[in-house]
Amino acid sequence: MNEIGKKRMLPTKLLTIVLLVLVVMLLAIAFAMPIKAYAEQIDNYKQVEAYAESFVSKEPGVRVDSIVPIYDLNNRIVRYSVNYVDANGKDYGYIILNKQVGDKRGAVIEMSLGNKSNMTSKNDKYYYLDGLDYGTKINGSGIKTGDRVISLSTAKKKYKTFLNDNSEADDGYVDVLYVGEITRELKIADYFYTFTPLTQSDLRSAGLKNGDPLGICGLTTAMNVLKYYYDSGLSKYSNLMVKNNDGSINLATTAYRLYSGYVPSGSTYNLPNNIVRKNALNHYIGTYTSLNKTISRYIGIQFWNYFYNDISNGYIIDVRYDVNSDEGHAVLCIGAVEVSGPHYAGTKYLLVAETWDADLKLLNFNYYDGLKGMKIKVY
Repeated sequence: MNEIGKKRMLPTKLLTIVLLVLVVMLLAIAFAMPIKAYAEQIDNYKQVEAYAESFVSKEPGVRVDSIVPIYDLNNRIVRYSVNYVDANGKDYGYIILNKQVGDKRGAVIEMSLGNKSNMTSKNDKYYYLDGLDYGTKINGSGIKTGDRVISLSTAKKKYKTFLNDNSEADDGYVDVLYVGEITRELKIADYFYTFTPLTQSDLRSAGLKNGDPLGICGLTTAMNVLKYYYDSGLSKYSNLMVKNNDGSINLATTAYRLYSGYVPSGSTYNLPNNIVRKNALNHYIGTYTSLNKTISRYIGIQFWNYFYNDISNGYIIDVRYDVNSDEGHAVLCIGAVEVSGPHYAGTKYLLVAETWDADLKLLNFNYYDGLKGMKIKVY
């Protein structure tokens, strides 16, 4: 090519290079934030994956099946749902893991055995809302939590979003809580082995369909107090639940007798706090049985020793989380344990029936500030 041809080609080459540079710059600007966020997620994911695998390293054949991120309402990853399977591919259990695995409170926020988490799909987006409340993204900006769907904007108004960001911050169970790491032994309530918890879905299926749109965890927890003793099989507790002619439990009538007269304004049949559950249980047990009962609320600071010692002394404990918000969540505590070691950092766990499903869960006591307890014994 002659010199004139070369000189004529230079502008074309230069233009091409300039265009390529511009394209790269535009792409960099367009994708800088997603790429950065993705890189942070992957870096942390590797750390979390190693932690998740080490958590079951002493369990032969158990492996990680999925690790699913959980976001706060500001779209930051704050937790992971880690699901495990055994050598046969059956559900072994799950943990909810803090993004910051070195958190001084202990990284494992929640765990359960023999079942998978409600957050398993890599195609869905999950949110941590508050306390024990999680949600799934649906329909663009909608969030499904429990039996209701709310918008993202509504969720941000209802929930204290700063609580979402914690980045600053017995038989089967002994298989995961290795014996050498237990610093105060697992204490479980007397009828732990016979107790099958009721769920909110159980009550709705029994006919309680049009009640409190925010959930009926309070009523379900109060019903589980009755069910816990009923399931013991002891004859003195046989009348704690109303029965049909065939001997099965009549959930609707039992629930009606329990909540009737004790539902505060604004709720249809829920018992949303410890005070109304105490009054309702006292009335029900005193009216429909000849049993004695002790139901006493914890006042002031909710010290861990209240929970641990009372479980040790034969009580079960009605627990409400996030009592300072306009919504709380009620669970029934039937066990307590303290553990240490590389996975726990001196963690304290409550073993609870939390009403969304029938599986019992170990919840990290130190993650919940707005918490109230009420010890219960029926005899």
